[in-house]
Amino acid sequence: MKPKALLWIFLIVLFAKATVAQKETTDLILNKPDRFYWFFVTLKMQKNPQTKLNEYQVRLSGGIYYGDIVKFKKALWGNRTSLRLAMGPFWNKSTARQAQKIYSQVSRSNPDVSVLNAVNDDMVHWYYLKVQKKRSGYKLEPTFARVASGTVQEFWDALSEGLVQEMLAVGPFNDYNEAEDSKALYRAQEDLRSRR
Repeated sequence: MKPKALLWIFLIVLFAKATVAQKETTDLILNKPDRFYWFFVTLKMQKNPQTKLNEYQVRLSGGIYYGDIVKFKKALWGNRTSLRLAMGPFWNKSTARQAQKIYSQVSRSNPDVSVLNAVNDDMVHWYYLKVQKKRSGYKLEPTFARVASGTVQEFWDALSEGLVQEMLAVGPFNDYNEAEDSKALYRAQEDLRSRR
C-alpha cells in the first residue's frame, strides 16, 4: 500500500476511535433520569488547629444546579479553572441537597453532625478522587479503588480523613449504580484528556 493511503487509513481509524470514546462518555448513563443535580465546592489547603496537619478545607460555592448530563460535564470540566469543583451528578434533588449539607459541615471546627441524620438510606455509596490544586485549576485523578459502601457516618469519616491526603470522597449516593456512573464520568473524561 502507498504511504498516502496508509496515512488516510490511520487518520480514519484515529477519528473513529476518538468519536467512539466521546460517545461513550456521553452514553455512560443510560436509562437514568433526564435531569441530574449537582453543587459546587471549593478547596483550600489550611492547617487543622486540632491535628496540626495541612488538609483541604471544603467550602460550598452556590446552590443546587440541574440539567442533562452534557450540562453537568460542562459544569465539571469548565469550572476546574475557576477553582470550583462540581459534586455529583445525583439522580434526584433531595440526594444532592443532603450531600450538600454534609459537605457544608465537614470543615467546620464545630460541625453539626445532625446533618447525618437527614440521609434516609441506611447504606450509601461513594468513591475517592485525588485532587491537586494548581494555579491553573484543579487537577483530578480518579483512583482505581472500587466504589465504597457504608453508613452515612462512614462516609463522613472517609470524607474527613481523605481531606488530609488531598483526596475527596464524592457522594454520598443512595444508589450504587449512581455512584458508579458518577465515577465513570470523571474517569472517562480524564482518560480522554490524557490521550491528547
